[in-house]
Amino acid sequence: LYSFDPEDNRFRYCLVPANRGPFDLLWDGERFWMSIQEDSDGDPALFSYDPDGWSIQLWTLPSDFSKPHGLQVDPFGRIWVIAEWGRRVGCLDPEEGTFTIYQLPGAPSEECYDLAIDPEGNVWFVHDGENYIGYLHNAAFYALYLPHFDTRAGWWTGVALKNPERGDIR
Repeated sequence: LYSFDPEDNRFRYCLVPANRGPFDLLWDGERFWMSIQEDSDGDPALFSYDPDGWSIQLWTLPSDFSKPHGLQVDPFGRIWVIAEWGRRVGCLDPEEGTFTIYQLPGAPSEECYDLAIDPEGNVWFVHDGENYIGYLHNAAFYALYLPHFDTRAGWWTGVALKNPERGDIR
């Protein structure tokens, strides 16, 4: 991975510990992310790079998450990746250190390459082999409360939204 510093007109580089890949590169506002088909141990992985200190962090993915491809960051700072093979979308939460896999409908094929995330956090993908567009609704990260109060007793009817840790409420 190379970076160019226009102030001193020089390149810096960092070796990527990978046997195969990378497939995609993403900037999340703080660091670079790469999806790697096989790291130096032969496992699918994500790598993150801090451009200031050039520190590398490895996130080994489950072995059945083959050929991690397109990368996106959602409004909550999580990294989403689609597996080219096997009908899977994965979500890495760097703060929690967790990786969640979502199984997509349809037959396995090497036809899933990219995904997109809308401003509400919904994850959209195209499955070329099965010829469909799908999405993962991300509203599970919001809590919605619908209290009902009697206005005759000094109560009110209204809607209250609670979202203590996951960004702005719309």
